[in-house]
Amino acid sequence: MLTKVQESPLSESNSWT
Repeated sequence: MLTKVQESPLSESNSWT
């Protein structure tokens, strides 16, 4: 799921937060 962060910066905050 780390790759999802690269494709979508917004998803990164949503997923990691």
